Amino acid sequence: MENKIKILFLILMLSALSPQIYCQNTSPSTEGKEFWVTFMKNGKRACTAVPNDNDKLQLTIIAREVTTATISNPTTGYTNTVVVPAMTRTLLEVPYSQFYTDEYGTIMNTGMLITAEKNICVYASNQAENSFDATLVLPIRCLGKDYSITTVGTRYYIDDCGDVYAAQFAIVATTDNTRIKITSKLDTNTGQFKDLPFEVTLNRGQVYMIGAEHPPSSSQFPEYTIGLSGSWVEVVQGGQVAVFQGNSATYEKERLNNPNYNLLASHTYDQAIPIKYCGKQASAIMVNNSSTEYYLTAIGFMIIHILPMLMGILTI
Repeated sequence: MENKIKILFLILMLSALSPQIYCQNTSPSTEGKEFWVTFMKNGKRACTAVPNDNDKLQLTIIAREVTTATISNPTTGYTNTVVVPAMTRTLLEVPYSQFYTDEYGTIMNTGMLITAEKNICVYASNQAENSFDATLVLPIRCLGKDYSITTVGTRYYIDDCGDVYAAQFAIVATTDNTRIKITSKLDTNTGQFKDLPFEVTLNRGQVYMIGAEHPPSSSQFPEYTIGLSGSWVEVVQGGQVAVFQGNSATYEKERLNNPNYNLLASHTYDQAIPIKYCGKQASAIMVNNSSTEYYLTAIGFMIIHILPMLMGILTI
């Protein structure tokens, strides 16, 4: 029950504190009529044949006016249309089989298209036992073709599915024949080498996910504390893409020496902001009185480490 209250509180906070982005030819808003999203691997998801009530992929949709919204998977034909009341949060659970991206280095048909007759705001959340995170989903007009990834690292741990916890990011194509150049700042868990660009080609609604290689001795190497930060995604040919970043599961720094550290691990998940919206200033706050540390990714793969702070403006 306590976990559900925390989740509800987070959703309420997200809807009340929606970040605003200046998108092309619009006033600052994250409302829209078309959205693309996928859900990344959650390291705390149960790997059993028996359904687990703790595992949920959900959308929260908010509208100023009553409207209809359609959730679809263009590559499989899945579709579901719902009525969204005015000024009320509509919570929808969506199927893993359609929208859960859980394989690295493989083209998957797990992209979700959300369309609406009138403007809506969309949030996506990924829940497993003792693990939850959510992201605001950007409308298609706010997407871009160039992204710099920001993630944190994680401690070496093999999850219930036999996979190692990993920093990760997923790319969703919005058009057919989209050629994408990817440069990872760490070796990947599917054999690509760090700082060596490679390309993939995706069709509309297809997804490609990168996971960082994480050897057992990685605690000796400080670069693993920043995960895949500084990795680069560039569209060489085709339309805009949506990019999501985070970790299958990770920990707060002060919890790493706790003997029950795996129980404290949680999924992280947010949508990457296109480079065209990046600037030289960012606001930051300390979360939950923890010794929060910030890693800012600047153009050119420079990593800037900001020590803990209560609140302030960071200037590059």
